[in-house]
Amino acid sequence: MTANSDRPGGAGRRARRPFPARVPLLGVTAALAAVLLAAGCSSSSSSTGSASSTAAASSTASAAAGTTAASQAGSAAPGTDVGLTATTIKIGLIADVDTSLAPGLFQKSVNAVNAWAKDVNASGGLAGRQVVVDFCDSKLDPNATSNCVIKACQNDFALVGTSANALQDLADIDGCKNAQGKAVGLPNLAAFAFPPASCDPDTYLTAGLSTYCATAKQHPQTYTVPVGDSRYFTSHYPGLHGIWL
Repeated sequence: MTANSDRPGGAGRRARRPFPARVPLLGVTAALAAVLLAAGCSSSSSSTGSASSTAAASSTASAAAGTTAASQAGSAAPGTDVGLTATTIKIGLIADVDTSLAPGLFQKSVNAVNAWAKDVNASGGLAGRQVVVDFCDSKLDPNATSNCVIKACQNDFALVGTSANALQDLADIDGCKNAQGKAVGLPNLAAFAFPPASCDPDTYLTAGLSTYCATAKQHPQTYTVPVGDSRYFTSHYPGLHGIWL
């Protein structure tokens, strides 16, 4: 592999496809807008017969448009996909906690996601639903990690805060099916991820490996890395050695 130097922040961010929600909530919004418009028309205190007919026709057309939009975006009915009900949205959290190597390794990831869910729920929820955190301990073990992914695919709308070092087999994430049996993948908002997971299209990182992933399949691989911070420290503090994060 060949690395090309660049200034910090110089590397462009890798283009990502939109967050692949299992059932788009846009349909719900469109249908709701149609209902509100119809209600607004019917609440008029005075109107002529012609105006009433026009308002009714407009309401019908708007409702039809909302239905069409909902159909195009996906099922608009609440609770029609994995991890969704009319009142809750269930998200999976996979983290290495119970490990002999480092007991409680990523317990803080679990604490953080639970705290986030508590705060969101206290503020009215997410998309009108209360967040339910479904934690699965991956135990720093590939088999346990795979089992957690399979469990999440069967029960959860998405993964949030993933902190699993042994997540290497991505077939169960990418092949995860929605309630209609279509393999749409399981969205994975990871706390951290290493290749190959970090380059998977269903994984979303706050800090990615954009140029690395863009050329991951090239031989030899070339990519750009920021080295300005490293040069700064080594020039101002001679004698530094070892690994730092």
